[in-house]
Amino acid sequence: MALELRRRNTFIICMTTHADQHVLAYMLYSIHSLAAHIARLAVCPLHRRAGHAKRLIQHVTRELQRARRISTFSLHVAAVNEPALALYKASGFKEDAFLQDYYAPGRHAHRCSRRSWMCWAGAALRAV
Repeated sequence: MALELRRRNTFIICMTTHADQHVLAYMLYSIHSLAAHIARLAVCPLHRRAGHAKRLIQHVTRELQRARRISTFSLHVAAVNEPALALYKASGFKEDAFLQDYYAPGRHAHRCSRRSWMCWAGAALRAV
């Protein structure tokens, strides 16, 4: 992760506890033009199924749409990670492709994306 964070277009956001500032969850993402790619999303095992990942996704997508006019969000998720796939689908992501042997032989992935219609509508209005 340290190498990824050295890149100018890569960012991390953390969710911490109020009392002792322990990390509950984090998201690592990169921005390229009007697209953002979620590289990692992790939640501490003791705090899973409490909505932390969903709140991170909502916060980051909302802020990037507002501040940077990001119109597309993408990610890859392991095909066997059914809880993560359900989370992304519930957060508005659609499966674009099944990637055979993406991580390693026998370890497949889904490529998913979410498009912001609000950004596209705003661009269309400005063009008129």
